Amino acid sequence: MIGLGNPGAEYEGTRHNFGFMVVDRVAKLKKMEFKPGRGKYWESKDRSGSLLLMKPTTFMNDSGLAVNEVMERYGFPASKLMVIYDDLDLPLGSVRIRKRGGAGGHHGMESIIYHLNSEDIPRIRLGIDDDNRSDDVDFVLSRFEESQLDDVEKTVNYAAEGALEFIYNNISKSMNKYNKREDNNIMNKEEN
Repeated sequence: MIGLGNPGAEYEGTRHNFGFMVVDRVAKLKKMEFKPGRGKYWESKDRSGSLLLMKPTTFMNDSGLAVNEVMERYGFPASKLMVIYDDLDLPLGSVRIRKRGGAGGHHGMESIIYHLNSEDIPRIRLGIDDDNRSDDVDFVLSRFEESQLDDVEKTVNYAAEGALEFIYNNISKSMNKYNKREDNNIMNKEEN
């Protein structure tokens, strides 16, 4: 499971680090800790070896370099990945799980697709769009508004559950369970 983001304290809590937030939540749920990997990434493995979490330490646009290093080191196919990242084309609170697809203009996914030479990469896209954005670069590198933090927290939890469903069951079950609700927006979902 790979969360995309930018390294460094100055990027913590930014919209572009939504993927990092989700894998950090999975690590917390599974009582796992991140350590430097043998390349341009941080990694965390569970005791059973069935779950590997990874955060590239390259900047977003070079994420594929780190992902390729992990793929070569561990030798598993792209179809066994789950890449989690922010999506400017989806409203805040939206969670979309897909088996494959293009990058949709996301430079981190573009880099991964290029370096792995495949679009057959499972992914979770996390909506970050809102009505207040102007410049895309400044917007994705900005922090969430205080008024959005509750929805961000709900989205992180929901996406972490969906990612674990993929890991421990399969992507079809994850898609059926986490994509089926009305417009896939966590803010429109009723609490259980």
